[in-house]
Amino acid sequence: MMRDAGPAQPAGSTPVRSAQPIASLDPAVADELEQLRLQLQDQRQRALVLEAQVAALVQSTSWRVTKPLRALGAVLHWVRSGRGASSLRIAAPRLRSALRHRGLLGVLRRLPVYLRSLPRLLREQPTAGRPAEVPSGRPLAPQRMHPETLEGDSLPPLGNLSLSVVIPTLNAGPEFAYLLRKLRTQTHVGEIEIVVVDSGSTDGTVAHALAAGAQVVEISPAQFSHSHARNLGAEHASGELLLFMVQDAYPLGDRWLYGLMRYLQDHRDQGVVAVSCTEYCRDDSDMMYECSIATHYEYLGCKSFDRVGELRGTDHENLRTMGQLSNVACLIPRQRFLMYRFRGRFAEDLDLGV
Repeated sequence: MMRDAGPAQPAGSTPVRSAQPIASLDPAVADELEQLRLQLQDQRQRALVLEAQVAALVQSTSWRVTKPLRALGAVLHWVRSGRGASSLRIAAPRLRSALRHRGLLGVLRRLPVYLRSLPRLLREQPTAGRPAEVPSGRPLAPQRMHPETLEGDSLPPLGNLSLSVVIPTLNAGPEFAYLLRKLRTQTHVGEIEIVVVDSGSTDGTVAHALAAGAQVVEISPAQFSHSHARNLGAEHASGELLLFMVQDAYPLGDRWLYGLMRYLQDHRDQGVVAVSCTEYCRDDSDMMYECSIATHYEYLGCKSFDRVGELRGTDHENLRTMGQLSNVACLIPRQRFLMYRFRGRFAEDLDLGV
């Protein structure tokens, strides 16, 4: 980074001094400054003494023994203040949502994460009912109700569309079984085919896939590339629609698949041929990843509302933002995909969108 050097000094000029020596000040002013300096020094000494006393108190046995009593007193004060009821009203929907999406075992497993984030969550206000923020000059498309908010009888049928989910894997870990179960319990979409392309897992990933009724295509690690594995999965799939996913992202709710397929069906008259969705960070993700996700969707212009990408120009900015597809979840008709296929060893989803 270059710093501005500022305006040049005129020739022969003398730099201006920023301070005047105390000795050259008026005696009364100099005496007052000295008194302030002594007072500041005294305050610093007092602060050091107090810090030492606090440290000794916190380390004492009596402080540790009475910790549960202080916690109980804080809870009672929180309840009496009236904030308890409002905080519970905020926390209850979050708890119901977590139980529905992850199950009791998943919630218990993440309990330490929830407890650490509880103060922040209780400070947040619910966002239901707030209008979506729309960048100036960009009209807001008519909003559809999200499938999670509709009753079962209110969901228009999809017809007889068949779907194949393609997932490349390598040592996906024990939570892979959770992903497969989430896919199998999706509602209002009929039976789905799961095609797992595994490149040499040694941790039971293949066994989890077979137990869930998935079709497994095995390749060697040397054969793997992000494009080749997914193209191979598409060739083994039989569904009219292909949904490309990754091994460590999970559907939210039991109508997520329905929402993707419904959007593709509803917007075919606008020329929509592929659908991706925004990604939400897990509760235990690190801050750097959360910042990256937030800024990514802000840049794409689809953080708060649905957006249809189209070819607006061949410059980098338009191709990068308008051509974005993501293999975290990329839904596309199989015949359309086979016209293009994935290319390259990575960034294959962005290349397909472009």
